[in-house]
Amino acid sequence: MSQLREQKAILTARQLQAEKNVRLHWNNIKEEFKPLNLAAEAINKITHQTATEKTDRKSILKSTFIYGFTLLAQKLADKTEDKLKKVFKNKDA
Repeated sequence: MSQLREQKAILTARQLQAEKNVRLHWNNIKEEFKPLNLAAEAINKITHQTATEKTDRKSILKSTFIYGFTLLAQKLADKTEDKLKKVFKNKDA
């Protein structure tokens, strides 16, 4: 009987841990697919792609201009992301 109780306690502990893991993964998935996070990821992807693709040009002046524009776009994207986070954070509260 005592072995059965021990096994039951072990199974209960495993079940609680599994439920905790499921909640944790579910919260991570929800956070990943929030519109704000998706938008920020898309903007970062676009600005980083542009920087690496455009700097391979032969013209130094053109490359410099494009690089500067890309940095400016990245800063704008970062500020927009911060503002959107504040808006959605205030909305959730």
